[in-house]
Amino acid sequence: MEGINLSAMPPRKGTDTVGWPSAQRSGSSGMKIKGQVAPWDGSGDPTAEGCRDLLLTRSRQEVDVAEGDRVCVVDDRSPIGLVTITATHYDQGSYGELDANLTVWNLRLDH
Repeated sequence: MEGINLSAMPPRKGTDTVGWPSAQRSGSSGMKIKGQVAPWDGSGDPTAEGCRDLLLTRSRQEVDVAEGDRVCVVDDRSPIGLVTITATHYDQGSYGELDANLTVWNLRLDH
C-alpha cells in the first residue's frame, strides 16, 4: 500500500501512496494495482514506447491483476515502469501483497 517510488534509483518502497503505484486487495480474493496504470494487452514483449502510448490513451486509476499480468505504471514525475506479476498473496499483510518484477525505462510521459 505504500507504493513504489519509480523516480528513486533503484526504485524503492514509498512512504505513502500519493501518486505512486501501489497494490491492495480487490474483492474477496483478488489484488489490484492503483495509481496511473494501464494493463499491457499487446502481443510480444512490452516496450517503453508501447507503455507510454497506453498510459496516454487508456490509463486507469486501478486495475485488477493476477499472476502473469503485465501493467504499465507511472506517476506524475517518474519514468515509465512495467510491473510483471509473479504471484499474488491476498492474505498477506494488512492490504495483501504482490510478488512482481519491475522494469523502469528512461522515458517519461511528457518526453
